Amino acid sequence: MKINDSDIENIKIPILCLHAKDDPIARHDIIPFSKIKQNSKIIFAETNHGSHICWFEGLIPKRWYPKPTLEFLENHLNLKSQKIDQDLKDIKLSP
Repeated sequence: MKINDSDIENIKIPILCLHAKDDPIARHDIIPFSKIKQNSKIIFAETNHGSHICWFEGLIPKRWYPKPTLEFLENHLNLKSQKIDQDLKDIKLSP
């Protein structure tokens, strides 16, 4: 699977990418890191281990990726809400 530069450039909304270097499907060597760094809408986090969607932590193994994913979504929704609130304040009502 090849990721085209235009695919990266065309991302216009915030996106969170979680990746494991040892992922046998989405291999580390095909990720266009320089293009990803150029797009401010992409938050890219990479771990050394995790294989393909198998990040676990704790004595009783539990997946950890939902926490940063939910934090990302909550933050994005909060920022969106603040922007809407500000836009509403900026609207000048006619008498």
